[in-house]
Amino acid sequence: MQITDILAQIGGLQRMAKEPGLSESQVASGAESLAPVILGGFKTQTQS
Repeated sequence: MQITDILAQIGGLQRMAKEPGLSESQVASGAESLAPVILGGFKTQTQS
């Protein structure tokens, strides 16, 4: 399951898109781009 699937299921994409006036597809694209960075940060935190 992709992060965008999870966000879509809980209504997160709609909420994130509403505030800055973005479309859900723009938010989904951004979430997909950021996911590897965020997960890499979690990995670094758990190793320290």
